[in-house]
Amino acid sequence: MKRAVGCGYKVNFIFVCVESLALCQVRILERVDSGGHAVPAEDVSRRYSRSLRNLASAFDLAERVFILDNTEEKRRLLLSVEHGRERETSPSALRKSRRAQKKIPYLPHKRPNLQNK
Repeated sequence: MKRAVGCGYKVNFIFVCVESLALCQVRILERVDSGGHAVPAEDVSRRYSRSLRNLASAFDLAERVFILDNTEEKRRLLLSVEHGRERETSPSALRKSRRAQKKIPYLPHKRPNLQNK
């Protein structure tokens, strides 16, 4: 992303997440049972943790950011940011998430420094 921004590209960042590493692993097992490919558990764990660590930097680099929660059957838009300004937020999703922040590690405890709409 840094290189693309440095070359003058506009970067859109779409982060699709689920509430836990365990859910990622369950979905992979379901995919394997349906004929899909497997992913070693240590790779899933490493990638899950790394993606969460990199989330804050992506906010700083991207022109537009979309955070989607794919935990439930229907995906929910949690947050949309354009040029550092919050454009759309799902109040009920964020309320739920704030109550559950200790259980849902993918939501930053400190939200990015966003400008008002």
